[in-house]
Amino acid sequence: MNKAVHTLVLLVFVFMGAFTNWVFTLSLPQKIATHFDFSGKPDGFMTLHNHQSFITLSTICFPLFMVLMVGVLPAWFPSLVNISHRDYWFAPERKTQTLDYLFNMACKLGVLMVFFFVGLNVIIVLANNSYPVLMPKLPFFVFMALFLLGVFSWVVVLFLKFRKVDLLKVLPVSVRFFDIQIYYQFLA
Repeated sequence: MNKAVHTLVLLVFVFMGAFTNWVFTLSLPQKIATHFDFSGKPDGFMTLHNHQSFITLSTICFPLFMVLMVGVLPAWFPSLVNISHRDYWFAPERKTQTLDYLFNMACKLGVLMVFFFVGLNVIIVLANNSYPVLMPKLPFFVFMALFLLGVFSWVVVLFLKFRKVDLLKVLPVSVRFFDIQIYYQFLA
C-alpha cells in the first residue's frame, strides 16, 4: 500500500477512535474518577468536560505525533535517524523503500495508540459505571498486557527489518578478511 492509503486508514482510525471515546463518555456524571490506585480505588477526578477534551485530544494528537516523529521527520532529516547501518538503509537505491517502510510502521504504531486510548477510556467508563466506583483490575491488566505486547512486537519487527544487511557491503575492507564467520554467526 502507498502512503496515501496508510494515511487515510490512520486518519479513519484516529477520528473513529476520538468519536468513540466521546460517545462512550456521554453516560457519565459531571465529576468522574480518572485515576486509580493499585487496589482500583479512585484517587484522581476530573470534570466530564475536561475528561472528554483530554481523551479526545489524546486520541487525535498522540498517534499523529508518533507518525510525525517516526514516519515523516526521517524524510526531512535522514541524518538524525537512529537505525542500525543507517548509511546502508539510506543509500540512494534504498532510501525511498526505507522511508516508505518507516512511514508504514509509524501508521501501524499510530493505530495501536488509538486502540490504547479507546481501551483506556473504556476502562474509565466501566469504573465510573460501577457502584462503588472501582477500576476493573482484570480488564485493565489484560488491556495493558495486550498493548505492551503490541508495542514490543512493533519494536521487534523494526529491529529485525533493519538488522538485515549484507555485511560484505557494509564492513570496511580491513575487517572483511578478519574472521567474517564470527560476524555472521553473531548476527544469525
